[in-house]
Amino acid sequence: MIMKRIYQLICLSALTISVVGCSKDNNVSFVDGYDLESKEDTLNIQLDTNRNFINKSKYTQARVFPGLVGDAEVRVKDFPVTVDLNYVAVPSSDLRINVTPGAWQSTAMYAPAGELVEIMVPEGVYGLTALVGAHVNKSEDGIPVPQRDLDITIQKVLFPGKNYLRNLYGGLIYILPSAPLGRTVELKFTGTVKAPSFKLGVTDPAQWKEEIKKSTVPWFELEGNRIVFTLQTQKAKTIGVDDPKELMETWDKAIKVGYWDWTGLTEGNPNPKHRAPFNKWRIVHDVLFKSGVAQVSGYPVRARANDSYFKQATTIEEVKYLNWGTYHELGHNMQQNSIWNISTYTGEVSNNLFHFRVSKVFGKQSYKIAEIWNKGIAQKFIGSGVKWNTTFENHLDIRLIFYAQIFERYGYEFMTYLYTRARNARFLSANDQSKNDFFYEAVCEYTKIDMLPFFDKWGWTISDVSRKYVEEQLGYPKLTEELWLASPVRVY
Repeated sequence: MIMKRIYQLICLSALTISVVGCSKDNNVSFVDGYDLESKEDTLNIQLDTNRNFINKSKYTQARVFPGLVGDAEVRVKDFPVTVDLNYVAVPSSDLRINVTPGAWQSTAMYAPAGELVEIMVPEGVYGLTALVGAHVNKSEDGIPVPQRDLDITIQKVLFPGKNYLRNLYGGLIYILPSAPLGRTVELKFTGTVKAPSFKLGVTDPAQWKEEIKKSTVPWFELEGNRIVFTLQTQKAKTIGVDDPKELMETWDKAIKVGYWDWTGLTEGNPNPKHRAPFNKWRIVHDVLFKSGVAQVSGYPVRARANDSYFKQATTIEEVKYLNWGTYHELGHNMQQNSIWNISTYTGEVSNNLFHFRVSKVFGKQSYKIAEIWNKGIAQKFIGSGVKWNTTFENHLDIRLIFYAQIFERYGYEFMTYLYTRARNARFLSANDQSKNDFFYEAVCEYTKIDMLPFFDKWGWTISDVSRKYVEEQLGYPKLTEELWLASPVRVY
């Protein structure tokens, strides 16, 4: 009873203290925790939603590049575009190559310079970014007088509902997903114009030619299943494209057979190490280049926007046999620098091997092999004692003959074996010597011959460990034919 009485007194004292504490006056006049007199918007956000206003502040620069859209070109309203986000991401690390194709998704929509465009995104769709303008390079390094403004593209993260964008230079619109969604998504565009783009399997070639004739949109795209070209519309008007369907089918075959198949990659392969990229290579024509540079590898590949490179991209015979530059840059993307390619010495050589393969796919040997061999420069180098891992006169051309002799004697399928072996290797190469050894062992395993005499004549340094592996563990016989003297020139 006494304890109960003590407990009641304690509770009463605590209640009294709490009431007194709550009634304390600190001379602060707040109601419900908010000062009603302070309502300033600290974010100061102003939404640009005025479609009647055209910002012409960069018209002079935009007229020079990328170009202006004609006033009579129809601005669409609620125009539906289906974007395919059902793809599989293939990172370059899985394939042990420099670059794999990115996930830019073309829309064939063009934003006129300075005009407001609207993109309607369906409910529940997140992770998309809109890119306005394909010319993302903005470096003026080594360019004393740039031929265009440097920063002419914009990006904006999209959210469900209406999204507003205004690029003062205008440009083609792309959708950049942060990850695959496993389905298609329909977006609706307002205020944009339709670019006269051709998409293989979708666009009628005859109708496309009529659209090109009438269009005032400065840029368009030729899109196949494995590669896309971003080109100037005016060049299509003046130079022309004979058959866009056959053209893009030719490009698709060049990429599939000359790159994916040749390096042992298959589309849809369940093993990610040997799965061909799902997304498409992109080649964007541009004017922002250093003197002496015509194209740059990466994603997208950049090429000079001139008549010569337009013809290389759009003339079927050039695609098959004469287009050195595009295959050169895509070859850079495909190099396995962490395993067998030595950037210092073969960085500008092994990438050109893809031109060898593409030409063979279409029934001819690469013109470059005969061009170099007939000069006699390779014959003078072979057996001269000059080491492979050095820089010597005409070294880029001479090195190509080394690979040509292997391909023409033992088959172009060696490249498939080499790339597959590199992807399956347990470890990356630690240094240039281990890269030399890797390549030497791969050739020996593929031919089942100890190719050391051939490598010696070409000035390669092979380690004792690698020599013993081939001689003792594999037990292959030494090469007896003088392959290094054999002409690799062939007529198929």
